[in-house]
Amino acid sequence: MKLLIFQNYPCEDAALAGAAFEEYGMDIEVIDCYHSKRPPDAEGDALLVLGGPMNVYEEGKYAFLKWETEWIRDWAEDGRPMLGLCLGAQLLSKAAGGKVTQNPAREIGHFEVCLTKAGLEDPLFMGIRNPIPVVQWHQDTFSIPPGGILLATSETCKNQAFRIYRAIGLQFHLEINREKMAAWIHEYVNDSDKHGIDTTGILDDFAGKEIIYDNVCRTMIRNFIRYEVTSSTKSTPPFAASIPMSGFMD
Repeated sequence: MKLLIFQNYPCEDAALAGAAFEEYGMDIEVIDCYHSKRPPDAEGDALLVLGGPMNVYEEGKYAFLKWETEWIRDWAEDGRPMLGLCLGAQLLSKAAGGKVTQNPAREIGHFEVCLTKAGLEDPLFMGIRNPIPVVQWHQDTFSIPPGGILLATSETCKNQAFRIYRAIGLQFHLEINREKMAAWIHEYVNDSDKHGIDTTGILDDFAGKEIIYDNVCRTMIRNFIRYEVTSSTKSTPPFAASIPMSGFMD
């Protein structure tokens, strides 16, 4: 089975998420959206849309956002599996009729998000501890589009995860480890300095969290493949027997 990855900025690749998809048998094709002037001629069984420093409403500056939003709308409305991370989740919300606005507080670093009742019942989060430890780097937030279901929330950003059709948007970064965060800090250092972010502290705190983040990522990707990619509907029991169930988090 094949996974399409929409990469929206050079330094923001799939990292841990990409490695997990490959580990569980998915072939991967990366689409360089940032440098693309038109939609790609590509097909796949699932779509992963990554983050980026731009905002969804900056189509005048980043022309690819227009075709990408339309692609995501068509993909989701067709009932095809999609996972959007940060900007990817915001694009999904916009494509489905939601709004993306500035969040009251910027989130950069280590946080926790809490599953809603719907989130606790959603197969994406099977075996995941609650609240979920996550990495964040964003200033905008999305609304839950018409027909969407809120799956996770937090005090500093109400809408942290949602589902619509077979598409799921996560405001937090599932794919990040210390090495990738260090690269982002190097790339966005002015951004960090401007808002007084303790970049040294953020990197130091990975020492006790990196294994947890890796387990969360691998478990969610495994769930996504089992319950979305290899099942005909969300409610269909998984048939991907080759993907082991061992190692789920408590």
